[in-house]
Amino acid sequence: MPPIRPGELDDALAPQLDVVLDVPGRLADLLRIAGDEVGRLALVSGRNIRRGPGCSVRMVAPIALHRAVLEQSATAADSAGPAERKARRVYAARVAAVEATRLHGS
Repeated sequence: MPPIRPGELDDALAPQLDVVLDVPGRLADLLRIAGDEVGRLALVSGRNIRRGPGCSVRMVAPIALHRAVLEQSATAADSAGPAERKARRVYAARVAAVEATRLHGS
């Protein structure tokens, strides 16, 4: 068996690790209606977090699922109001932040 280089194991396990991200409530509501079955199941299994007048859904899933949910929300948010579009931008920033930390290893 060849020796494992530093970081090689992390690279192999990274796609399989779950990431905890909060999906804004308005976006979660939109995806419950317009999302696919996998995205809806992930949202249903999430935990509702109340914050002030709104809420978020804390979703634990692999980053690939977060990315897929984000892509599904693109078409749904385009036909939605400004609050839903902002919720999508907030979630996109959260997903991008996680991807950037994984890419840079921080």
